[in-house]
Amino acid sequence: MLALAHSTTGVTPCELPPVTARIVGGAPAAPQQYPWLVSFRQGPGEGNHFCGGTLIAPQWVLTAAHCTPVTGNPLKVSVGLHYRGNDANDRIFEVDFLRRHPEWNDDFVNGADLMLIRLKEPVNGDWCGGPCDPIAALDGPGATERQDEGTCLKIAGWGLLSEGGLGAYSLQEATVPVVGQPTCSSNYNFPIPDTMICAGYAEGEIDSCQGDSGGPLFGYAPGGGYSLVGIVSFGNGCAQAGFPGVYTRVASYRGWILAQLGDAEGQPGDMPGSDRDADVQEEVDWVTIFIAIAVTCVILGVAILAYVAWATCVARRRSQRAAAVAAMNVRGWQNGANHPNAPRPKPRP
Repeated sequence: MLALAHSTTGVTPCELPPVTARIVGGAPAAPQQYPWLVSFRQGPGEGNHFCGGTLIAPQWVLTAAHCTPVTGNPLKVSVGLHYRGNDANDRIFEVDFLRRHPEWNDDFVNGADLMLIRLKEPVNGDWCGGPCDPIAALDGPGATERQDEGTCLKIAGWGLLSEGGLGAYSLQEATVPVVGQPTCSSNYNFPIPDTMICAGYAEGEIDSCQGDSGGPLFGYAPGGGYSLVGIVSFGNGCAQAGFPGVYTRVASYRGWILAQLGDAEGQPGDMPGSDRDADVQEEVDWVTIFIAIAVTCVILGVAILAYVAWATCVARRRSQRAAAVAAMNVRGWQNGANHPNAPRPKPRP
């Protein structure tokens, strides 16, 4: 089983561990080892897992912006989950509203791939094998030692066990070293912004994968417990040599995150940048789009009819004029051959 040795500084050197079971390339975590790690689900009943997230306060979950749920199915958050298919220890929480970072524009390479989710009720209980407490700390501010190149951090989730393979039945974990920004940018052949952090092995083999999105990249906090360093964002496939995983750097957005949590006493609809009831909002947007399309079609239809009428009128006039010219050619000029408007023979090359 892969594990981090505890360090008083929160930093542990990372070496390539043997490949065993997988996250890709990880191992099963102990049940309820990370009570703050949650599963996002959609679909009938308790739904199907599609992304991970981190409980950072009793009523707030931090995840990736690209984990925004599809319209039409309510989002559910499973807390205390270990076995993805059937786990009597988890509890399902309903979502109050979503709040994506305002700079997120569906372009991963520009960063800002983070989203806050407020639960309708706070998490308060001990069904997680102990207290279901939030993660101890958010990394930052600034560049902490947990972000230094070579520092060993952990990843965990229920994502695919291999690229294009099956999802994990139980929670998986693995350790990965931080990769320097120049190396990561060079490997991907485009600049990775400083608001993101890379982690993985040059050899590949161990990595987060589809289904791990939104989940944590984390290390030991100096005061005990764990500190959230990154959020699973993107990569080139999964566990491919030379392509480390890329994560949203929590320290870069710590101020924004805390500011949103500080607004929690206000009405969600009054919060700047709030995506409250995002499913309903997206449906309203689609209705607006359909109305705009319908109006545009009507305008185009009228324009096309007007054009057809105009073109018909012009064609009729041209036909009448051509008939008059042809008559003049025949009458005034011998068969029109010498008329100034008669066609000229093409010169030979």
